Amino acid sequence: MNRACPPALLLALALLFPWALPGCDDGGAPLAADDATPADLDGATPDEVPDSAVADSTPPDAAPPDAGLPDRAPPDMAPPDAAPRVDAAPLDATPRLDMARVDMTPPDAAPPTDMAPPDAGPACPEAEPFDYACEALDPATCPGGTCLFGLCLGPIRDADRWAGCDDGVCDPCETAESCPADCAEPPVVAGPLTYDPARTITVRLGGFNLVDEADFEDRVYGSTEGFSSVGDGITRYAPRVDGRAQPEAPDQFVSFEYYGAQPADWFTPAQIAEIEQYDPRTTEALHRYALIAAMFIRHRLALSGADAAAIVCHSMGCHVTRYLIEHDLEGLASEGRISRWVTFTGVVAGARLARLFDNPDVREIAEVLRFNTSDFVHMNPDYVVDASARWDHDPYAGDNPTFTGIAVHHLVASNPRVSQTADIVRLLDLNNPGDEPNDGIVYSFDQFIHRQADAVRLQTAEGDAVLPTRTWLHVDHENIKEDHGAAMAAAAALYHRRRVWVSLVELQLFDDLESDGGFDFSDLGPPPSEVSLEVDVGFGPWAQATFGEAPVVHRLRPDPDERSSDLVVIDGDQPTPVELPIYAGPVYDEQPTLAIRAEVLEMDDYNRFDVHEDLFDRHDRFIEFQGELPIEDGLHEIANGQARAVIEVRVGTLP
Repeated sequence: MNRACPPALLLALALLFPWALPGCDDGGAPLAADDATPADLDGATPDEVPDSAVADSTPPDAAPPDAGLPDRAPPDMAPPDAAPRVDAAPLDATPRLDMARVDMTPPDAAPPTDMAPPDAGPACPEAEPFDYACEALDPATCPGGTCLFGLCLGPIRDADRWAGCDDGVCDPCETAESCPADCAEPPVVAGPLTYDPARTITVRLGGFNLVDEADFEDRVYGSTEGFSSVGDGITRYAPRVDGRAQPEAPDQFVSFEYYGAQPADWFTPAQIAEIEQYDPRTTEALHRYALIAAMFIRHRLALSGADAAAIVCHSMGCHVTRYLIEHDLEGLASEGRISRWVTFTGVVAGARLARLFDNPDVREIAEVLRFNTSDFVHMNPDYVVDASARWDHDPYAGDNPTFTGIAVHHLVASNPRVSQTADIVRLLDLNNPGDEPNDGIVYSFDQFIHRQADAVRLQTAEGDAVLPTRTWLHVDHENIKEDHGAAMAAAAALYHRRRVWVSLVELQLFDDLESDGGFDFSDLGPPPSEVSLEVDVGFGPWAQATFGEAPVVHRLRPDPDERSSDLVVIDGDQPTPVELPIYAGPVYDEQPTLAIRAEVLEMDDYNRFDVHEDLFDRHDRFIEFQGELPIEDGLHEIANGQARAVIEVRVGTLP
């Protein structure tokens, strides 16, 4: 190590990563066999601790509530104190010696500080070496991070290094490789194929798997695996052919292994040579995983004769998928061969907890704890900014033209209690000053694409350009794989063409439920009213009749244990336009209604939005809707003595 590290630091790391200990996967011991059920640690990624405990916990600069409809920019709905590109900090490269000393340089991306040729005007700035020694009383020695035992953990440096990218000007220090949005011609994208689920294979990418080097050497990359809990759940509501037994079926569901040092027998020598260029002991592991995934999908498309692939992923598998799409590996995205992308608590914008590994001493300690540090390092949000979000280096945007034609749906989790600690520890809330919703491992806002350029957005048959959709559930990072509501929504997103947006679009308050001052103690807090929603959505009687159950597929709460609901401010008693999303997600093509319960609440305590009027009575109810809404465009009005509300339903048909 560079400096002597106290044993207390090693103990602290062990406590921070309880889910990464052996035995946390679905199937017990790690697998080395081709067709065994995968060790579905799927998302046991040390994905996120707030960046001020280990990284910066400032909420992302994206308006989470944008439900994906065109020209909808809801006011006051971004996380408080949003800061632009909080995850944009450079990482120091370290020699690629072993799993503890990991090279942070993206395998095929130019460094963010390209040096201009000697005769090309002013020299471009170089990143200065960073000394990870720090002093607890001097924050400048560990900017944006935490100084613990003299070691700087999760520093944030040069947060503006990509600020000039995507400004429409190819600056002297930008190149077609470093900032394609400004300096490269957009890739030619074939556009979406007409979706036919009978001619679409479904490919599952699992998440992080804790494997030691010996196990890694024995694993066979490109080999097929069992469905896993994710696949079992999806195929419960949408039966598919098992791709292990029938690899030539064009409607198969198949999982595969991207870990390992041994190639499956279907790879050609040229493919193996290409894969083996990328060292799995470094951050090149990400490119290696994505290349294996792209080759596997291309292989199965050729074998089955299917038109396209739908990709479903969990946790780190979603980071691998994003990299595959953004880098257009094997030409899958540009050829329109990816029709759907469904994420389960995906590491889409990175894993802030992984910032911890931006410290050479920590990486060395991690080896003692048997962590696969290369995976942790490439999930660092800084690496996502530099290497994965390659088009414009915005981790919350899906602006790369390679996303064109892909229908994206995100399943977002909001239970902060880590299941591997008997649902006791709220790990990310140990230091979460922004009070962000999270699933115990990943911050919820980092699990989905927030914005997308109009030209890239999916076009519905009705002529709307729509954003990726998302639904929320109160489950943790691991248990979402077992949740029936998540599986039912995923099946609808993968194999059906309709999307539905339900929003509260107008609200009139006859009683603001705030104190009128003086001796009015009936309500606490002065006007205006802070308004939020409590929501449960299901597929109703139709699902009960079709599947024998009707689980909740979407849930929002403003409660301290969830914090998934948005908030708007209403002043006065006049009809006020608002934009509070109730549901934005898939439905089955033959489904006639949505079952919805939506309470409109006046909030007296909502820490995420800095509302603190009454700590003992957190909210009061204005009005409630409970019933079924037909899945067709329309407005629905409800009213009582306290409020009048208008709910809008909009339906879109995907290609």
